[in-house]
Amino acid sequence: MIVSQIPVANWYDLFQEATFADSFLDRICHKAYRLDFNGESLIKKIHKTELE
Repeated sequence: MIVSQIPVANWYDLFQEATFADSFLDRICHKAYRLDFNGESLIKKIHKTELE
């Protein structure tokens, strides 16, 4: 399982070599199930509740 707060489209910015990024992302994403979540962080929601 790989979890990231950075969208997959921005992962190329993490690598200095485009070829390495292509290779790495191809192997990770080829047969992967992707779950993209949008919305407020659960941690932020918990902290808001504690402050109220």
